[in-house]
Amino acid sequence: MSGFVGADTTQLRAFSTKVSQGAERLEALGDSLARAVAAARWDGPDAEAFRETWSGYVGPSLDGYVAQLRRHGENLRQQAEDQDSASGAHGADWASRGDGPQSGYRSDSSDEDGERKPLDPQDRNGDPEIPQSMEDWDKNQEGHQEPDGPIDLDVDRFTSDSINQHGVGDCWFLASLGATARANPEFLRQHIEDNGDGTYTVTMYDQGKPVDITVNGTFNSAGVQGGGGEPNWASIYEKAAAEYMGGSYSDLNGDQPELALEMITGNDAHYDDDASLEDIQAHLAEGPVVVDTQPEKEGWWLFQNDHVEKDTVVPNHSYIVEGVENRENPPGSGDMQPMIHVRNPWGPGAEQNDKAAGDLWLTREEFDENFRRTNYVQKPETES
Repeated sequence: MSGFVGADTTQLRAFSTKVSQGAERLEALGDSLARAVAAARWDGPDAEAFRETWSGYVGPSLDGYVAQLRRHGENLRQQAEDQDSASGAHGADWASRGDGPQSGYRSDSSDEDGERKPLDPQDRNGDPEIPQSMEDWDKNQEGHQEPDGPIDLDVDRFTSDSINQHGVGDCWFLASLGATARANPEFLRQHIEDNGDGTYTVTMYDQGKPVDITVNGTFNSAGVQGGGGEPNWASIYEKAAAEYMGGSYSDLNGDQPELALEMITGNDAHYDDDASLEDIQAHLAEGPVVVDTQPEKEGWWLFQNDHVEKDTVVPNHSYIVEGVENRENPPGSGDMQPMIHVRNPWGPGAEQNDKAAGDLWLTREEFDENFRRTNYVQKPETES
């Protein structure tokens, strides 16, 4: 066969550069919008709800789209290199390269050349940085503050409904934390050590190897809280995760539950884009499960057409899976059908479109219409 097969690698690299530059412009726009939201002189319940929507949904969605553009730009550049290699003496099968999560890498972290940065989880000095957008989420408090009393670390407190996400866009992490609490609360309790000097040491994992991270027992009210609005065990875990991911709460904005499940449990996590309710039920029998919703149809990423159908489901969001069982639906009808129980890490009192949205039971059809990915991991073992 004669003729040109493949792409013009010079043009491919040029297009890669344009895609990466587009990511930079979108990131700059997001930063500008975040500053505008933070600077707005607006107080009251509506203002708080708006800032919560920005911090919990819009801001992290923008971060995710920036990450996607960077990944696509890097993939284009890599394909150009692979095609050049395939045309030379040492060929390479570039078509076998995937775009999925890579162990040891952040999905949304790239350097200025578009190269992926490897994770560098470690116990950094000092408290994690609090970005301006998080500081302005709650104007009544600045910086890390002492809690009103000691953090209750009784194992009974480690429940999936004791997580109330606030001003950090880390639903991917908090949903994974809640799913682990559902599967094995004792494991999480064993991985927090109260040092008796106002600090806590949390043991997390990097590619299966333990990483001990010590944090001060001070917190910002824009971080995750317990059901009563007080710092709790999840606040300690979130603070340690911010240190793990880079030393700032902004490093927690927008990533994959698969990574979080591995960070928390030390086990290899997996995902499935076509899991049935029966599949999810089987995964639940083995360990923690987190599900991701569809992106919004009118969202920022032009090439995504999926969207949530149910007005109590948050798009571009991660949920804890509590169970799958046969239930009477509608109530009083006598008709039994399999349904999935999901919990929003926004907390039991979460609302979406002015409706209760913290705890949902969904039919098979509703789940398929609103969710796109299932993340799961083997249940972590507690120490004897």
